Amino acid sequence: MTAIILCHIIFGFVLVIYGAEVCPYLDCLGYFRTSINIFTPIFLFLPLRAYLFKKHTRKIHGFGSVKNAALYSLPWREFVSDLIIWLLIGICIGSIYIAYFSAPILTGLKLFLGCVAFGLFGGMLCFLSTEKRIIEFLKTLKVHVPFSPKRVFSVSSKMLFFMITVLIFMIIAILLMALMDINYLLANKDSFTIDFFFGFFKEILFAFAVLLLLSLFILGRYSQNLKTLLSIQLAVMEDISHGNYNTQVQVVTNDEFGLIAAKTNEMIKGLRERDFCQVSFGRFVTPEVSDKILKGEIPLEGELKDVTILFCDLRGYTTFVEGKEPREVVNFLNEYFSEMEKSIKQYQGILLQFIGDEIYAVFG
Repeated sequence: MTAIILCHIIFGFVLVIYGAEVCPYLDCLGYFRTSINIFTPIFLFLPLRAYLFKKHTRKIHGFGSVKNAALYSLPWREFVSDLIIWLLIGICIGSIYIAYFSAPILTGLKLFLGCVAFGLFGGMLCFLSTEKRIIEFLKTLKVHVPFSPKRVFSVSSKMLFFMITVLIFMIIAILLMALMDINYLLANKDSFTIDFFFGFFKEILFAFAVLLLLSLFILGRYSQNLKTLLSIQLAVMEDISHGNYNTQVQVVTNDEFGLIAAKTNEMIKGLRERDFCQVSFGRFVTPEVSDKILKGEIPLEGELKDVTILFCDLRGYTTFVEGKEPREVVNFLNEYFSEMEKSIKQYQGILLQFIGDEIYAVFG
């Protein structure tokens, strides 16, 4: 919440500087009156923004069941919340200047669009911040909820949305500035001076600088989120490469990274089941038979085979044991069983069990 308050204050100061220094139709008000006109609506709607933030935060920490699988939609709710708040702020600020200070309607419209632009940029920052908090929260969550995003909003679509938004507001802002300055020029032909061009250039440069800085900051935050997602994916893949199939990738986005995480979890599940089957079958069948079962080359209901069963025990074992120390008997049996096991496996036999000095095996 501190970051949201800080963003609102920074955006408010930008609007104050624009109204007191940059915009040629508002600079007569000064910093004090401009600050009151700008920050009053901002602080008026800030409690509502705080309420929405706390509501979404509670949903993050209440995550833990399949019903909450749409957790990835919370960043979009934060985006919409911030945009709506700045829409309301823009309406209030524009109305104040038009109603109480007789500012031109286009000036009020410029202030409104400026607030909408801050809503979009602030919403993007809230989106990325919420996504970051979800990632960090799920990293510490011990319970994994299996989930695969049904509706995919690709990374390229997000970037396209961001670029189009920035371009549209740059174009609209420049057109409004040009339209107002042309109207002012036509209405005041006698007062045309070099200061007019300087003021027009300063206004456009200010708008470009603000939009550019915000764009670069958002790109930086977005790249940090991508880096975090990639690091999580790589860490899980590293665990898989070392044979650890008890790990999972939390699905936190509905883009390609979310799909990759979901498919990785499916792969881990398959590998875990395959590993379990191999260990289970390995107790009763040879690795060759186990592989055939897992590949489906042997029917699950089984099949009839002609086999040879070997029962082999040592002649005179009881008399042999009576004349030896226990340690000597154990060493002898270990050596004997090792050699017999090699011979049995050499001829594709299956060693079933040891019974005293007896070996039980099957061939075929």
